[in-house]
Amino acid sequence: MNLTKKALIGNIFFFLIELIGLIIVIANGKLELKYYTNWSNILGIIAATLFLINYLIKEKNKVFNEIVKYIKLTSTICLTVTLLVVVFMFVPMDHFNFYKWAIKGNFFSFHLLAPILAFICFIFLERYEFKYIKDTCIGMIFTIIYSIIVSILILNKKITAPYPFLDYYAHSVIVNVLSITGLFVAIIGLTLLFIFIKKKQNNVVK
Repeated sequence: MNLTKKALIGNIFFFLIELIGLIIVIANGKLELKYYTNWSNILGIIAATLFLINYLIKEKNKVFNEIVKYIKLTSTICLTVTLLVVVFMFVPMDHFNFYKWAIKGNFFSFHLLAPILAFICFIFLERYEFKYIKDTCIGMIFTIIYSIIVSILILNKKITAPYPFLDYYAHSVIVNVLSITGLFVAIIGLTLLFIFIKKKQNNVVK
């Protein structure tokens, strides 16, 4: 089986996992859009859908190819960040209750399976051409927009902080600045790592 067919199968499974998670969230009335996790999984569904459409039309439209590429990059970054935050923040903070944060309810899909499948599909099964500076900036656009909108809503007390590091009223200005700066540096580093891997893969193929 060639890489393209494996990517197709991977994205079908990814789409189904995301769809199941979304149905569970909606059924339980928990689709709160203040959470980065929910947005990252919505992006994941969109990315998988666009990939499957692109496969069916045999990747004939160059503009559509670019859209799929960037949505795939962005959604994979967001889902990977979701997994890392769950594993290295929420699980340790809750006495290493892995079941609660990665298995229970829709979390098995949204917090664990979907991020892992997204990573496998993007890193190992799909081939894209990227440029470091330009595409890192594009890959960060969603996270920046989300952070700005949520921060404004939190500071105006329209919503409660969805994550501890966004609870601006609980920490000093310096701690808040360091937390947000550290988060963005980590996401930039993750994006650059993904692009580096894709460029290496393309060099090997050539």
